[in-house]
Amino acid sequence: MNHRSKHYISNLNIWEESMRAGFKKNVLPNTDKIRILSLFPGMADNPNSSLSRYISTAIREFGTENSHIFFENNQLNYSELIVALQEAEKNHEPILLLGASFSYDHLLAYLQQNHQSFNLAKESIIFDTGGFKGKSKEVSMTDLYADLESTFKVTREQIINMYGMTEISSQCYDRNLMDHSENKTVYFDKIAPAWVKTQVLDTETLQPVVQGQRGLLAYYDLANWDSCVSILTEDIVIKNNHGFTVIGRAKGSVAKGCSITADELLQLQ
Repeated sequence: MNHRSKHYISNLNIWEESMRAGFKKNVLPNTDKIRILSLFPGMADNPNSSLSRYISTAIREFGTENSHIFFENNQLNYSELIVALQEAEKNHEPILLLGASFSYDHLLAYLQQNHQSFNLAKESIIFDTGGFKGKSKEVSMTDLYADLESTFKVTREQIINMYGMTEISSQCYDRNLMDHSENKTVYFDKIAPAWVKTQVLDTETLQPVVQGQRGLLAYYDLANWDSCVSILTEDIVIKNNHGFTVIGRAKGSVAKGCSITADELLQLQ
């Protein structure tokens, strides 16, 4: 059974401020608005999902007028999405494709079955909100991103992954888009905003490990000011000088997340 997390907070203003600041800095460092095409339901269809709130907020704050959510009534509208992708390709319009890992997995299978691919504008972004374990199978991040590069004619530098969960109010992002915008060496490690501290703890002793050693991620989020500031996750990570990399879930941890929800719904189509 899919475990549904809950996070009770009294005021969403801080959550939204944190979301906006992180999104602008890490996803759209060089532009204020972009056409967003979502592969995951928004708040209208999924009002109790933190990811759906995230997506609806992203479209409201950073999306152009022709942004759209293509996951409605518990299904992904492939035909309308393809029309939007073809239109953007024809007009050389940059887009931000936004969805959970299994949203992309099902979309890629559909496009492959129908022998379709796209040549997106070079300023386009493919935003993966994460979650590589589903009910039907487990998806390899390396394979998924290679397929996205091939299908949409984008580079690895145009694909960004987010780390987030219901229990926290702030997200961490791959730093590649920000590095590229500042003409720096591009890294794909995740970085946290200034109001978040991360630690890597030994899985048995829960003591901090030395840099470069894997362990459980402890997450201290000041945006959780009225709930719980410190969260011990069940995610195994490694830290280095550039940020941290998520290795996977701890052994015996409960399968959870919005990507599993997407996988379950898309299996029904």
